[in-house]
Amino acid sequence: MRIRKDRPETATCWLSSTPTTRRVECYHSPEYQQASKFRLAASTGHFVIVEGA
Repeated sequence: MRIRKDRPETATCWLSSTPTTRRVECYHSPEYQQASKFRLAASTGHFVIVEGA
């Protein structure tokens, strides 16, 4: 783990059993797009939606 300024650099993986189409709909929703402005301003990272079984 590297320390960057006053925060540790970490990795988080989150899995969901929600159908892929619903996850994409949520991502593009006006509510998430508004909330994501705060997430993007306060963090760095990757947001990935992967289709699977």
